[in-house]
Amino acid sequence: MLNRRSRPLQDKRVLSILTAAALCAGALLVIPGTASASSVNCRGNLAPDSEAPVPDVMKYQIVCDEAIQGYSLITNRATDFFDTEPVVFIGNPNDGNASNESFSCEGFIPGNGVGCNGKSTPDGTGLRWEVGSLGFEADPCGKHAKGQGLKVWLTVVTTQLNAAGAPYTASSQPFRLGTHCNEAGRGRMGHGEARGTW
Repeated sequence: MLNRRSRPLQDKRVLSILTAAALCAGALLVIPGTASASSVNCRGNLAPDSEAPVPDVMKYQIVCDEAIQGYSLITNRATDFFDTEPVVFIGNPNDGNASNESFSCEGFIPGNGVGCNGKSTPDGTGLRWEVGSLGFEADPCGKHAKGQGLKVWLTVVTTQLNAAGAPYTASSQPFRLGTHCNEAGRGRMGHGEARGTW
């Protein structure tokens, strides 16, 4: 399911949304004094979505090595479109093995990203990949007024255990996603895609 509307001439500041990302999926970052930081590792990428019904849309694929209960995507360019129900796949998304797990996404339009609530639990059958689309007010692969390329960060909500073994809800650090654009390498790989050996 997709969500898009007209494009008001209003811009958002990425830094303010990065600060608010700790509230991803409605969960506050609560870390007891004896607890360590979130141990989750995530990665992913974005590329032009050739099947999107509107222009300037990128398809994203993200994966984490722990169960997550929510995630946020934060961008440095204004967004005005997103999937409200991204698909969760078991293992490689190209294999088409969809999970019965799901997420529900919402956000401001225009905004600088999207936040999603749901469930994704990797197990012996494979990692879980979340796949959805994110649209932009202007060509995300085009030249930016400030000379910056498209940048997208991912934060996730997980359940961690403190020193006493009690569970608590935590928000992860931001993970930079890889970005790819078509035609003569207009985009380049982001930092996040090169990280991790799992």
